[in-house]
Amino acid sequence: MSTDLVADQARSASRNLAQPIAFRRGPGQASPRSGASTTEISRAGSEPAATGTGVLGGLEIGIELHRALAGMETRNPEALRLAARFRESDLGQRVASASRVEHEFDFLVDLDGVLVSGQIDLWFEHSGETVLVDYKTGAEDPAHEVQVRLYALALERYLGRLPDTAVLAYLRSGTTVDVSLLPHHLDAAREAATAFANAPQDV
Repeated sequence: MSTDLVADQARSASRNLAQPIAFRRGPGQASPRSGASTTEISRAGSEPAATGTGVLGGLEIGIELHRALAGMETRNPEALRLAARFRESDLGQRVASASRVEHEFDFLVDLDGVLVSGQIDLWFEHSGETVLVDYKTGAEDPAHEVQVRLYALALERYLGRLPDTAVLAYLRSGTTVDVSLLPHHLDAAREAATAFANAPQDV
C-alpha cells in the first residue's frame, strides 16, 4: 500500500471520527497496519465508558456543533445555542479577535514510530500566543488530556514549536480546563500511543 494512499485513508477516517488515529507499524513495514482513536488510547486499561440511548443523538449534536463553530451552516437548535454560548465566552472573544484562526485542522505525524492522524478542533494566534482548543459536549474527564497532548505534539511538528496554551472547552457546562504541556506529560501521551499500538490486536 502506498504512503499516499495510507495518508488519504487516515485523513478520511479522521474526518469521519473527528478523533486522531494511531497506527501500528509491523516489523519491516513502512506503512501502518492497524489503528484506533486517541480516545481509545487514552482510555486503555480503564473502565469502559457507559453507553445509553442518547449516544446517537449526542453524536449528531457534536457533529453539528463542530460545523457551527467552524462557521458552517447548521439548523440544529442545540448546536446553535452552544456555539453562541462559546462565542460569548472569554475564550470565544479571543478567537473573534485573533490574528489567525484554524478550524478542523487535519494532521498526520509520526510519533516514535506510531503514525497519528486526526483533526484539531481549533487553534488560533492572539497577541503572539498560540492557543489549542478541543471542544467537548460531555462531562469532564482526565482522559481527554491525553488526546489534547497528542494534538499539541502534532501542532508542534507543523509550527516548529508547541502551542503556548492548550484548553479543553466543555461547552455544556461552560467551563474550560487548561491542559499541561510539561515535558513529562507529553512523554506520557507518547507512551500511551506506543503502548496501545504495541498491544495485541484482535483478529
